Amino acid sequence: MIKNYLLALVLFPALLWSQGITVSTTAFTPTQLVTDVLFASNCVEISNISTSSACGIGYFNANAGGFPFSDGILLSSGQASSIAGSYTGLNISTTCSNQTDPDLQQMMNAYGYTGNNLDATFIKFHFVAQTNTVNFDYIFASQEYGQFQCSAFADAVAFILTDLVTGVSTNMATVPNSNFPVSANTIRDALFNTSCASVNSEYFGSYNVNNPASSAINMRGQTMPMQAIGNVIPGNSYSIKIVVGDYGDPSFDSAVFLHSGSYYPGLCSQMIEMIAFLDANNNGIKDDDEINFKHGTFTHTINNSDDEINTSSPNGTVFVSTTSSTDTYDLNYTIDPAFSPYFSTSTNFNDITVAEDSGLNTYYFPIANTQPYHDVAASLISSNQPQPGFDYHQSIAVTNNGTMSSSGTVTFTKDPLLSITSVSQPGTVNTPTGFTYAYTDLLPNESLSFNVTSLVPTIPTVALGDYVINSVTVATANVEINMENNTNTLSEIIVGAYDPNDKMESHGASIPFDSFGTDDSLEYTIRFQNTGTFYATRVRIEDELEAQLDPSSFQMISASHDYTLTRINNKLVWTFNNILLPSMEDSEEASQGYVRFKIKPNAGPAVGDIITNEASIFFDFNPPIVTNLFATEFTTTLSTPAFNDQSLVVYPNPSKSMATISSKNEIIETLKITDVTGKTIKTMTVDAATISINVADLSTGIYLLELSNSKQERVVKKLIIQ
Repeated sequence: MIKNYLLALVLFPALLWSQGITVSTTAFTPTQLVTDVLFASNCVEISNISTSSACGIGYFNANAGGFPFSDGILLSSGQASSIAGSYTGLNISTTCSNQTDPDLQQMMNAYGYTGNNLDATFIKFHFVAQTNTVNFDYIFASQEYGQFQCSAFADAVAFILTDLVTGVSTNMATVPNSNFPVSANTIRDALFNTSCASVNSEYFGSYNVNNPASSAINMRGQTMPMQAIGNVIPGNSYSIKIVVGDYGDPSFDSAVFLHSGSYYPGLCSQMIEMIAFLDANNNGIKDDDEINFKHGTFTHTINNSDDEINTSSPNGTVFVSTTSSTDTYDLNYTIDPAFSPYFSTSTNFNDITVAEDSGLNTYYFPIANTQPYHDVAASLISSNQPQPGFDYHQSIAVTNNGTMSSSGTVTFTKDPLLSITSVSQPGTVNTPTGFTYAYTDLLPNESLSFNVTSLVPTIPTVALGDYVINSVTVATANVEINMENNTNTLSEIIVGAYDPNDKMESHGASIPFDSFGTDDSLEYTIRFQNTGTFYATRVRIEDELEAQLDPSSFQMISASHDYTLTRINNKLVWTFNNILLPSMEDSEEASQGYVRFKIKPNAGPAVGDIITNEASIFFDFNPPIVTNLFATEFTTTLSTPAFNDQSLVVYPNPSKSMATISSKNEIIETLKITDVTGKTIKTMTVDAATISINVADLSTGIYLLELSNSKQERVVKKLIIQ
């Protein structure tokens, strides 16, 4: 382990800078670098470790400075020791191996790069897969950034994963959502060289030339922390070759930093893995071409307890940590009610035990498809709340949950107040109320997604507290098993400023009672954003459902990142491990995430019932950020031709001291303020079109303003007190 070699670290020579990393090429042997630094575990079977020249490989330590990784392995296309300390502009071009790597060369040729790689450094090892994925955290850095990021000198890094049975190799280190290698050409920011456009700049981390005093490495530029991810088969043998090299000429070094202990999911000792899969040939065995099944929930109990733990994930695989070899586990899988008529499973495991140091213990749940069906679902999510004069960003997702391919038309209907400025999907057809898009041959379990940007008008065209309502509908020629999920409507309040960590319900603050049926659900979205100054490794969301909601009706709709969801009774916990969520300072768009789910109220909601909900969001080990308390009220349908929701304006909203209520058409006769529990806080006679009230004495939260006119027509508006 690393701690066993602390004495050796004292002895190696290195320049120690105030915030810079230290580097040693002698403190660890190649075997120790892989087993004790990279994996930091004795439960992964590793063999056949080999490296290139020792001068290009070393151990780095951030010395509690500003580098994103505390310590780990460094591979350089030059002398690894030259990267120690803050940026100096010295030792930009050094030589170590002076060799071409054939595997890196073959990969670069496959991407269309015809030149030679030079001065390559690699580390390679064999391992036995314990899960269905293998992940590593890394940062790419290069002296090519700035001056040569627009040139053909595409210094690159590769994580070459090879199946030792089939011989098939893939590169795990690609630009997210693409097949391009990570290099100084494929991730760059035009701020530091205006002769070419930015490419994937959201993944660029920092340009150290402009601020050497606060830099942590002697490299011109570096990416954000990234993940190299590969799909593997548990129990099979693989090799990984991590290699970095110059391209085109041996000048201007590049490097890759690997975080210590970053092999995921960090298995050691013993663990249970449960996998549900679609058993296409009904042989009870998961074959290589059979996909995981995601429309259900894993349940387990420990020592025959009555406390049932429900866990789900969007990829059909969950892990359960175990602590004692004497504990017994009962494992089951329940198919979601909407899909139970079309799928079945009879597999369960009772009273299993997990031996100490047994590693990963995998249990498969084969799912049989009993009859084919069509089911396409539409989803609409926003990444920010609408603000006057600003862009409002929404994302549309269409998912084929059926067992057969689907073709159809997506219709987006915008709020009349909004103007659409851009749609990321080519081929849309504009309409007076939005646009349509015709798609073809959407395969089972495949999704189509695109972004819509709209402009919110300025005040007084809109007022703070107004709602904008947008919807998306997907229509096909097929008979579908669930027509409810073909349409999704999103109602959001216009705000002057917003907390990016928030919670909302798609119907808005009020639901006409006679429009909400027994089969309808409330649809909640919890949004989160890393507003700190450093990337978050782990995000956790906790939501304790109110007693008026039925936990058994809970269903996930979508999420921004891979997650594991655990439900115990009415408590929901989403865990985003290794999310590497950048800060909003580094990337406004990439720093955001969300979860969306639907749930039914308990039977028998009545007019006047108010259902409230909030969530707590944890970033790494920081205290929780508590979202707003969102209140949904079931209301009567009002007939108010003149005195209505659109004729009233409440501002500022949110408010801290004074709030003004103004009617465009009518005299306000009375005002009643209630909290979300229905308790009356204030009542007053107004007899004016505009009134300003002192709200400084109200506690932080959501309040309802009930206003009436001389005709006894009533309007309810929401007021947020900060």
